[in-house]
Amino acid sequence: MNAVYRNSLPGVVGVLGLSLLVLLAPAGASAQTAAEVEGRRHVNLSLGMPVVVDSRGAYDPSLGVKFTARAGYQIGVLVVEGHAGFQQFGTRSPVGRGRANVYGPFIGFGGRLRFEVNETVVPYVMAGLRLSWWGVERENELRFAPTLVSQLGMEFHLGAARDWMIHAGVDVDVYMPGRAFTQRAFSIGPYLGVGLRI
Repeated sequence: MNAVYRNSLPGVVGVLGLSLLVLLAPAGASAQTAAEVEGRRHVNLSLGMPVVVDSRGAYDPSLGVKFTARAGYQIGVLVVEGHAGFQQFGTRSPVGRGRANVYGPFIGFGGRLRFEVNETVVPYVMAGLRLSWWGVERENELRFAPTLVSQLGMEFHLGAARDWMIHAGVDVDVYMPGRAFTQRAFSIGPYLGVGLRI
């Protein structure tokens, strides 16, 4: 098995797995009508594992943890939502000196565009703005940093009513330079959560 084949294999498996999942969705399931989803409220809790990297090599790749709670309101295919949570990771140079653990709370808002494949499987993309505050171990100060956030994910709806769901996908966040970060950095990583449509 050559290197090119080995490097492309995970992507091929992922595409085939996603295609198989959609094909195996219940045959009787169909996309819900606009009247059935319009005005519904969405809430979900998720756990992410972001890996922080930087295009200029200023940050060591570092696995972190991120807890997020979201609440939104559906307008057509768009869910307008707010979110809040807490994140932490270790990095070599979060504020320009030494290696340390950085952590902090965040709040934000954005929109999630949902593509109703059927009642069971719903892919979506999300983009938004997050206001983050970062602290460094052994310091008492929180430093503000705006963050651009995005998600590429899937909803897997459960039960007869299809209102409970599992969320899974990939987070991509861009941390803008400022008081917390001396250079732009970004993180990418998987997340998994549970949600409810009310």
